[in-house]
Amino acid sequence: MNILFFLTPKNAVSYVYDTDTIYCALASIRTSGFTSIPVITKSGKYIGAITEGDFLWSYIDIHKEVTLERMQLTPVSTLKRRFQYDAVNVNADIDDLLKLVYAQNFVPIVDDRGIFIGIVTRQDIIKHYCKSRQSIVVNA
Repeated sequence: MNILFFLTPKNAVSYVYDTDTIYCALASIRTSGFTSIPVITKSGKYIGAITEGDFLWSYIDIHKEVTLERMQLTPVSTLKRRFQYDAVNVNADIDDLLKLVYAQNFVPIVDDRGIFIGIVTRQDIIKHYCKSRQSIVVNA
């Protein structure tokens, strides 16, 4: 099975640029309703994901220095990320995708140049396998 079957394309995904401010990234997470979102460069390369926890732990680590003004000036790339969301190449084997989706809520998908093209969510994988399981039971 091809990974593209599960792909949610970049234009349908919430993400932030590494040059966006902490304030902007936090607002993006809040409005998206997700607990983590991809971080990419202006040229489109995937560099990681930022989570709600990353904001929380960064605040705890430097709590005396955090102000709204500083959050509006500091790029999101300065936040320490506690978890690395590994990406999969679009041409990767489905088994490579399944290994990552087991440990991550979503798997970023990149092209051969490392350009972010979208994500595959754990939820979409589970839905697919539940549907295929139902068709096996119904057809038996």
